[in-house]
Amino acid sequence: MRAWLSLLLVVGMGCEDPIQVPAPAQETPRPAVERLEPPPAPPCDHVVDVDWRSRTYRFEDQGEITLVDGTVERPSTSGTGEATVFSLARTEVGDLTSDSQPEAVLQLGYTDGRNDPPVWLEVFTERDCRIESLGVIPGKHDSDFFDIAEWTIDRGTVLVPRHEWAPDDPHCCPSMLRTETWRLTDGRMAEDLTARVSAPLPQ
Repeated sequence: MRAWLSLLLVVGMGCEDPIQVPAPAQETPRPAVERLEPPPAPPCDHVVDVDWRSRTYRFEDQGEITLVDGTVERPSTSGTGEATVFSLARTEVGDLTSDSQPEAVLQLGYTDGRNDPPVWLEVFTERDCRIESLGVIPGKHDSDFFDIAEWTIDRGTVLVPRHEWAPDDPHCCPSMLRTETWRLTDGRMAEDLTARVSAPLPQ
């Protein structure tokens, strides 16, 4: 009898349904994260690409003046009755900072009907994608006016010839030519006084 009971138990156990193991839950796919690229940097202002003839400059005590195609006219403030004409007379480029990148040398000035109209040079470079001034080469030295003649860029310097008056020269007629050498010194344009040369004007 016990043997039959044991057999029935074994058979009964074998007829039970197998234990159902639940399938692993499937994860909902996450949407792909779109990588946002940073916007492109704005293009740099390169010296050779600047429209120097249509730009704002500081004209000494006249303040900031915006030129259009190299010139602009303003009402007279000198008492002469003539309009004041601001202008960019000349632009040259050359490497003055020894970095194989050009700088721009501009000849600026204005006329207002008076004698000895102001004229000067200003040097510009590109720094961190911005156009910055490296300083001014003045048209006036030592409390006297010296005309800036045909200046040139030469081997990393700006050579500035000026008409110079000897002690006995009348104001109309300077007899000397002084050549100055201007170079970048501590980040600004400065004259190398050791290179200054004066000589009689060629006849």
